[in-house]
Amino acid sequence: RASEVEYRQVINSVNDVILETDEHGDVVFLNDSWETITGLESKKTIGNSLFNLVHPKDRTKIEQMFENAKKNPKRTERSFMRIKTLLGKFHEVETTLSLMERSSEDEDIRLVGTIVDIEERRKAEKALAEAERKYRNIIENAVAGIYQMTPEGQFISANPALASMLGYETPYELMQSITDFAEQCHVDSSCRYKLTDLLEKDGAFNNYEVPLKHKNGHTIWVNVSAHLVKDEDGAMHYYEGIMEDVTQRREAEIALKEAKLESDIANRAKSEFLANMSHELRTPLNAIIGFSEIIKNEVFGPVGHKEYNEYAADIHNSGRRLLKVINEILDVSKIEAGERQLNENLVNIEKVVQTCCSLIVPKLESSSIKLENMLGDETPKIIGEELAIKQMVMNLLSNAVKFTPAGGKITISCDVRKNGSCRLNVKDTGVGMAADQIEKAISPFGQLDTKLSRANSGTGLGLTLVNSLIKLHGGSLDIKSKENKGTTASLVFPSKRVALNKVSNSEDSSKSDEKKTNVVKFNDTK
Repeated sequence: RASEVEYRQVINSVNDVILETDEHGDVVFLNDSWETITGLESKKTIGNSLFNLVHPKDRTKIEQMFENAKKNPKRTERSFMRIKTLLGKFHEVETTLSLMERSSEDEDIRLVGTIVDIEERRKAEKALAEAERKYRNIIENAVAGIYQMTPEGQFISANPALASMLGYETPYELMQSITDFAEQCHVDSSCRYKLTDLLEKDGAFNNYEVPLKHKNGHTIWVNVSAHLVKDEDGAMHYYEGIMEDVTQRREAEIALKEAKLESDIANRAKSEFLANMSHELRTPLNAIIGFSEIIKNEVFGPVGHKEYNEYAADIHNSGRRLLKVINEILDVSKIEAGERQLNENLVNIEKVVQTCCSLIVPKLESSSIKLENMLGDETPKIIGEELAIKQMVMNLLSNAVKFTPAGGKITISCDVRKNGSCRLNVKDTGVGMAADQIEKAISPFGQLDTKLSRANSGTGLGLTLVNSLIKLHGGSLDIKSKENKGTTASLVFPSKRVALNKVSNSEDSSKSDEKKTNVVKFNDTK
């Protein structure tokens, strides 16, 4: 009795269903796992036909198993089928049946078997198959080449992108043709050894650009990453990686470098030519300006006729304009050649603008253009070259005068932004320009085709020079303009060049006359 109890405890502790039927298929025993798997009580199931417990479509299968087991006593029948559960659903199970040995012919025929719940296993297998299908599709349709390779250089797998990259029609052709990747595909043996060392030492490498041989013989460049896969003993099993064809990018970079080199050479040649020509022109031009001024001013006596004085004045003015053009060409060429250095000091912007305004006022008298200078004591000082800043302001003012019709207005203002930068603004109510014309206006010798520009000829170098000089200061030229609405040209100095003026009062200011002290505060120049 005790041994029977122990036997039943062991049987009921098994996770799989253990069953026993008579020769007709009626259930005579079920362990407790039956209820766990199906939700049906074992006691209530005993006496039912095993054939009625399976899916109708699987009945023939279980009946055939039953007959085969009875005919072959030493053989265990095995099959997959579905069994009913409490909720009316069916679970996939793996079923075994075999004939029990009898001690005598008089003993009843019994069959014993097991039912293993494989529902979760089937779901896992389906999920795995779906995942494999999904990732296989990703790999097959990937733009980058994906591969697995043995340490000896034999492909284990490769996707179509890799085959196409190396010049082969299919992955199969690639894998049949390349039996030693290092020998057959690597152009540079040093790259091959370096990547192999990285794999052995670090187990992986990322984003290495190497040259490879294409099937047709030419060289391609690829960006390759790979990592090592080891076996159970820790030895190198194979490695897998990804390749991206970067040949076009490499060629574009090389072409860009060559074009830049050619451009630099051309710019240097142009700058040298302009510098030499400007020097050769300036020498005789100084003589022309000097002698015409002597004649104009009748230094050595009357020239004899009034028209001679007028002609001398025209020669002198034309000479000075030409000298200005030559000087601008020289300045631009020096900046482009990297030869222009700034002689930096603390520059009083307010005084520079006042000086420029006084020089430009004579040009305004005949055109009735109003000039308003809004700079005051609070205007910050700038760390820079005074001559260059004066040159920039004069060019901006000259441009404003040139493009502002009679009765217009030019306003000069200055403001410090939250980021510490300083903007010196020259605003006019002139003809303005469209957005696509601004770039042309800044380019060397770029001139806008307007009535005012034709009436006031210039070289088109003014804004080019301003743009170059402000860049030397680490700043920028900001132009905002609309056609027939005017233009605002701003010199933007970075915060590291701005010295703020801070006014502080003495402790006794409430008792005596207010005394103000200008404290120069330099912004952080980091």
